[in-house]
Amino acid sequence: MTKLTNRLSILYEEYPGDDAWSEYVSSFPEIDYSIFSNLNIDDDIAKAVVWHAGSKFAVKWLTKKIPSLDYQKPIDVMELQEGNVILRSALMRMP
Repeated sequence: MTKLTNRLSILYEEYPGDDAWSEYVSSFPEIDYSIFSNLNIDDDIAKAVVWHAGSKFAVKWLTKKIPSLDYQKPIDVMELQEGNVILRSALMRMP
């Protein structure tokens, strides 16, 4: 496990699991993934990001420092060993 900041560690430890994530993502409509062609991002995460940020701002959101991620960029968090779990946990907490 990578040495994580306290906030990222909490998101990792409190991840509700892959079944909850699958159910969560299944509630969103299909999207055009071409906006992510230059990024290495899982389709399920892309779908949730588009739902929360909108297709117009999704890529910008991924490359912006986010307070709930200890002011790290989601695209950088995904580079961590635990990154996808952390990002999924954070996305599931967003209203």
